[in-house]
Amino acid sequence: MTTCSSIISTICETLAKNTNLSDVKFMCEFPGIKQDLPLYQPTVSVGIDGLTVELAEDSVRLSEGCAPCTVSVNLRICVPKRNSGMGCYNVLDRIITACGSVITSFKVIGMTTEEIRYSSSLDALVLSLGIVINNGNAF
Repeated sequence: MTTCSSIISTICETLAKNTNLSDVKFMCEFPGIKQDLPLYQPTVSVGIDGLTVELAEDSVRLSEGCAPCTVSVNLRICVPKRNSGMGCYNVLDRIITACGSVITSFKVIGMTTEEIRYSSSLDALVLSLGIVINNGNAF
């Protein structure tokens, strides 16, 4: 099983290295540093929305270390409101294209998006991309 912090840092580093995303800033969710507001460039925060462990139902599965674990990762795509909703979709398209290397690193079993929302605290448009990863056996 890969640690949650490792998943976040690997996704941030992998996508930040992609030349097709060079105009996008990637960061861990709640980085502990003051951010410039309003946003001047597309920014993606990466965090964990949840972790699910399917507990073994019998002693045989437990003795074999069979407690499958999935991790729900959330990439919050934030773009300055002047870019319009198309700015969110543009970054989303490029992230999905670049996700081949993320899919290779992790066992991605699904992706979902939500509707675009306006965040008054960021003065930006926000689109969430959820990625579900099969993280092997928890124990």
